[in-house]
Amino acid sequence: ELNAMSDIMDLFEEAGGKATFMVIGDYINYCNEQAEDSGTKLLKSAIKKGFELGNHSMTTDKLTDIAATTIRKKITDCQNLVYDETGYTMKIVRLPELAGNETVYSVMTELELPMISGYYADESKNNKFYLSSNVIDLAKEGRIIIMHSTYNTVEALKIILPELQSQGYEFVTVSELFEKSDQTIPLGSQVSEIK
Repeated sequence: ELNAMSDIMDLFEEAGGKATFMVIGDYINYCNEQAEDSGTKLLKSAIKKGFELGNHSMTTDKLTDIAATTIRKKITDCQNLVYDETGYTMKIVRLPELAGNETVYSVMTELELPMISGYYADESKNNKFYLSSNVIDLAKEGRIIIMHSTYNTVEALKIILPELQSQGYEFVTVSELFEKSDQTIPLGSQVSEIK
């Protein structure tokens, strides 16, 4: 939801923080077709504001049941789309459904794309109070929390960000999280937190 992503950026900026947005290539193409490059404009806005973009493949289909050449194409097509539209090179990937296997890990290593996973916020109930409570309970120093760009997330973040800020948390991109701890994101496995 494009407007949700824009609202999420506004909330993080108000909290003095940033986030990482994982890009699905087909969704950007769809948005561009629906409203005069709206997907590209939103990505450019995120980049300009200092948010990080990561690769989430061209589609949301799992990569574990397809050949290495198809995996490579889905990832590089998304990389190329974002670069061609914005000039930005994505440096991390989140696998669709966090599903990986030896073939997927091998391709990501070959492409030199570290794989990010994280702790899933339970979005099964469309309720901002349930979601915000879940995220606040998941929060831990160095932990990556996965949320989706929805209006429920926007409403939940209005509760989450001030509460976590009052507990001393900062909100940074995935790459900044590793930089602040003087660590590099390893290749070949999915990473969900700083150890």
